Amino acid sequence: MNMDKQLNDTASLKVRNTNIEVFRLLLMLSIFCWHILMHGAGLKNMSDGYVNDFVYKAFLCAFFAPATYCFMFVSGFFGIKFSLSKLGKLELSLIIVSLLCSFIVYFLGGQALRIYLGSLFPISSCRWWFITYYVIIYLLYPIINKGISIINKKQFTYLLCGLIIYNTLSIVRLLDNGGSNFLGLLTIFLIARYFKIYSILLSKKIVVLIYLFCGLLLTLLLVLANSYCPVLTFKLLNYNTPLIMLMAISSSLFFIKLKPLYNKKINKILSSCLYIYLFTDGLGVHFYKFVQSCFINSYLMGVAVVVMSIIVCLLMGLFIDRLSEVLSRRIGKSMFWQNMSRVFV
Repeated sequence: MNMDKQLNDTASLKVRNTNIEVFRLLLMLSIFCWHILMHGAGLKNMSDGYVNDFVYKAFLCAFFAPATYCFMFVSGFFGIKFSLSKLGKLELSLIIVSLLCSFIVYFLGGQALRIYLGSLFPISSCRWWFITYYVIIYLLYPIINKGISIINKKQFTYLLCGLIIYNTLSIVRLLDNGGSNFLGLLTIFLIARYFKIYSILLSKKIVVLIYLFCGLLLTLLLVLANSYCPVLTFKLLNYNTPLIMLMAISSSLFFIKLKPLYNKKINKILSSCLYIYLFTDGLGVHFYKFVQSCFINSYLMGVAVVVMSIIVCLLMGLFIDRLSEVLSRRIGKSMFWQNMSRVFV
C-alpha cells in the first residue's frame, strides 16, 4: 500500500494538476468573453454614458474581469521554472501566431500590411500586453525568487502592503485599464508567492463566499455608477481594484484547494489554451464585433461560434507548439545558442 502511494505521488509530480489546467481553460474563456463584451459590444465606452439593459452586462463584466489576474496568481503560486529553451520556444510561437493573425486581418480588408511589421517582435512591440509583462516577470524570476529567499515574512508583508496600497490607490487618478501593466501583474504574482511560501490556504467555503460577495457588490456598484455617474463605470473594472483582486485570489485558491486530479490526455489537449487568448486578441476588434453580431442574430449561434473558436485555437495551438519545438531544437544546435544556454545554467 505504501509503495503504491509513493509511486502515485512520484507520478503526480511529473504530471500537471488537471484541475489547474481546466481552470486555465475557464480563464481563457472568460478573457475571450470579456473582450467580446468590451470590444464587440462596445462596453469599453460605457463611461461615456448610460447603457441600456446594463444589469446582466454588469454581472458578466464583474465575474469575467478577474480572469487575467487569476492566470497570474496561478503562475505565482506554483512558481516558474526558468528555461532559456522554453523562452525561445515561446518567442517562436508568438511570432508564428502574430504573423498568422496579421495576414488574416490584412486579407480580410484590415489595415495596411506595413502596420504589422511589429509582428516579428511580438514581445518588444507589446502585441499582447499580458504576454510582454509576463515575459519580463519570467526573465526576472530568478532574481525575484532569490530576493524573496533572503527576506523574512515581516519584510515580505511590508513589501506587499506597499505594492497593494500603491496599486489600489491609483484608482483615484480615474484612469482606464488600471492594473493592466507590469506593476499590477507583479503585485498579484508576489501575493501568490506569499500565499504559497507561508501556506496560506483558506477553506473552500470562505473563498467561495468572498468571491460571490465581491462579484455581487461589484455588479451593484457598476449598475449604480451606470445610472448616476457613468464616468466611473469602466474605472470600477480596473484589474487593480480591491474587489477584483480579491475575486482573483479567492477563485484561484478554490481550484488550488480541490483534490488534485492527474490526466495526461486532458492536460495535453489543454496545454495550448493560451492560444485562445493569442488568436482571438490577435485578430482584434473586428473579430470580436463579428462574434457579437452572431449573438445578436441568435444566442445559440453566438455560443456555437465561441465554442468553435476555442476548439480551433486549441488545435492550432497544439500544431504551433509542435512546430516551435522542432524549430527551437534546430536553433538550439547552433553554437551561439549553446553558448547562451551555458550562461544560464
